[in-house]
Amino acid sequence: EVVTDDPSPADLLHEQLAENLARADFRPVERARGFRRLMDLRGWTARQLAAAFALSEATVSQALRLLDLHPDLQAAVDAGRVTAST
Repeated sequence: EVVTDDPSPADLLHEQLAENLARADFRPVERARGFRRLMDLRGWTARQLAAAFALSEATVSQALRLLDLHPDLQAAVDAGRVTAST
């Protein structure tokens, strides 16, 4: 009998985010959406997410604030026309 542990959606997303954080072309809003989704799936706070990826809480909080921007401004950030820190 073969027993396999199917990873949960949260486990898969966690792995994908870990891989994508190493990419130079990982768009800021895309990253923020991934953070938010993983936080929702796991019931995590920004502090817990930061610890899971060895990021500062400020980095996570700054990323999540991008999700409050108007969609046009989010697109401008992802296109590189506006910096994520602006």
